[in-house]
Amino acid sequence: MRRFLALMLLLVSLGWSFNIQEYIGPNESAKSVTYLDMVGPNGAYVMYYLNNEPIMLVQGDTIVTDKEIIVPVLQQYFFSKDFPKPAELQEIRARMISFNKSRENLYNDKNVNEYFPPEDYCKQITGLKVRHCNENETMYHPCMTSCGAVPICRRSILEGGITSSDKTTYNFLEGILSLDKETIKLDTYADGVVNITTKLEGMRYSDYNADTLKELNTMLSYMEGVQSSETSIENNILFSDLLSSAGLQSYCGPVNYSKEDSRWLATTAQTIRARIQNLANVDSIADMVLNRTKEREKIKVQIKTQSEFGAKFDDMDKRYSYLYTRYVKVSKYLEDEGLANDINTLKAKKDSARDDIYRGNYNKADLTIKQFNVLADSFDQKLEGYFNITSQLEEYKTAADKKMILAQWDIEINNIILSQQLQDVKIRKENLDNKLAAKIKPEELENITQQYGQIVDEIDEIIQAKREHTLDTVLNKVVMAANAYSDIVASAYVSMSSGDYQQKKQAHEVILPATLVMVDLVAISAFIAAFIYMVGSGRIRLRKISAMLWSFIFIAFFLSLIGASAASYILLDKKTNNASFDAFYYEMNASNTTAIIIDTTNGVVSDACAKSLKNTLELQNKTVYIYNYDIGGCTLKDYTKGAESGNMTTGMSVEACEEKMGAMPRIFIKNADADSTTFSVKYYPSATIAGRPEYMQQCLLDVILAESQ
Repeated sequence: MRRFLALMLLLVSLGWSFNIQEYIGPNESAKSVTYLDMVGPNGAYVMYYLNNEPIMLVQGDTIVTDKEIIVPVLQQYFFSKDFPKPAELQEIRARMISFNKSRENLYNDKNVNEYFPPEDYCKQITGLKVRHCNENETMYHPCMTSCGAVPICRRSILEGGITSSDKTTYNFLEGILSLDKETIKLDTYADGVVNITTKLEGMRYSDYNADTLKELNTMLSYMEGVQSSETSIENNILFSDLLSSAGLQSYCGPVNYSKEDSRWLATTAQTIRARIQNLANVDSIADMVLNRTKEREKIKVQIKTQSEFGAKFDDMDKRYSYLYTRYVKVSKYLEDEGLANDINTLKAKKDSARDDIYRGNYNKADLTIKQFNVLADSFDQKLEGYFNITSQLEEYKTAADKKMILAQWDIEINNIILSQQLQDVKIRKENLDNKLAAKIKPEELENITQQYGQIVDEIDEIIQAKREHTLDTVLNKVVMAANAYSDIVASAYVSMSSGDYQQKKQAHEVILPATLVMVDLVAISAFIAAFIYMVGSGRIRLRKISAMLWSFIFIAFFLSLIGASAASYILLDKKTNNASFDAFYYEMNASNTTAIIIDTTNGVVSDACAKSLKNTLELQNKTVYIYNYDIGGCTLKDYTKGAESGNMTTGMSVEACEEKMGAMPRIFIKNADADSTTFSVKYYPSATIAGRPEYMQQCLLDVILAESQ
């Protein structure tokens, strides 16, 4: 019984140490290997198959290479598997007997109202019952004597019973000759099949020999011959129309053989003949197994050698990958023709070794691997110094890029000193960036690295100076206090008036200027009251000159008060609407939630930046909501279910979404012709990323927020 090979399971089940895997080539699969248990002269054997082709006979852990053993092992296996079994032989014999009996089936001749077996009767009226046709006769035809011995047959050929045509007479005699031959064959077939099946029925393998196969093939030929003879007799001229008119035109009555038996015998013979091909060709199969065994032994040697060199190549490939990764980092900034030539040479050596191993040129591959290792040692040593300082350069440049973004977001244009300092640093950085993009010479590497390090330090100093600036710090605190005051008053107003979110926004807008106006009125009222009191008490006497002087004082006071209030409002409003990243980040960091709004009112916006920001903020332990604004309103997008583009919830109006967000920090992402990232702390801390798709793809705010963790 054939089973699919699972190698380890096979070894355990058989208890043998033979490992067929060692003989399977690299482009072949052990899953395609099967095996058969066989019995031979010295016990149990296993025949291994690859893709249903025998490749090796094994006993225990020993490969069998002796044809004198392989032949009987195969022969015994194929005999037990393919040789006809007793029940099959019995049925063949029964079918043969059944067919032979059908030759005696009766035919009713209505002309004489008699029943008779057609074959036997036909032989009687053609003289074949008296004697067989004689091929050695020198007369007109071998059957002339036989036919002449029977009056009806003699009259048919001599008295015009058939026709007087020589051709027709000859064909008639040929029909008698054919009938004689085919009935003799059927007798031979019947006796032969019965005798051979009886002989083979109880045969064991120990009785099997070359003559047995000959007898079996003879029996199969007899079985196939039955149908051929049957057809020949049915088509014989003796059973065909001989006259043009219908009726009494056939010389002999039609035969009624068992077609079912004849067909079964022929089909069974063909089936058995195909089945015993292996048994018949066991000698050539043994030669094939021996040849394939030799091939498998060669494969084992090749696999072992290839495995050793495969390991060497893997080490070489890993080392090349390591060196190439370092080379790519260095060559990104450094122009050195020698390094490029070296890495190309190493790749050529690696590819050459791989090809030689694949072709089996192991001596050549071994030499190439040794050459590679020598070159790699030299290249690694040369690359090491460049790599360390290039890594430092890349670290400084990355830091400078991020800090420059942060500084530009932090430093307002009206901060003339810091803005100018930052602009100077930016120009120097851009010059270095351009130089680095064009690649630098090895001798410039250290100097440029130091310059980038200096730029990082200078940007840090500018940012630190800005954040330590007293006025700026005070203004930020005043802005936050003013926002908090406006929010409290607006909330109280909306609560008392049962207003909505829009009314709260409108109230928030006017509370600060209204408060400043009230403060101005109170101050002016106090000033006037004090002046009246002092005039009334006589402490101030109004004369012409003093009246004019006090008029100027009143005007100056009023103008100063109004100017201070207006300036304060303008400054606070500017600091609120055009806030620095510092102010935005401070307020956003104080909140546990953040809203990200994808604004698609001006066209489709990718949600890649939004998802990246969400991931970054969630790492900072914030709850993040993503909203989508479009011309139809606002929709909350749910990414919690693993959806790539977010699952849309029920739509709301923009006002409803804003009310839902409340004072939550917000990050807007939208299309614009100009690229910018701006900040505001009016109503709530917010950042707006606006620009073209390429700019939004950079998502600079995410870069800075990730750096700020």
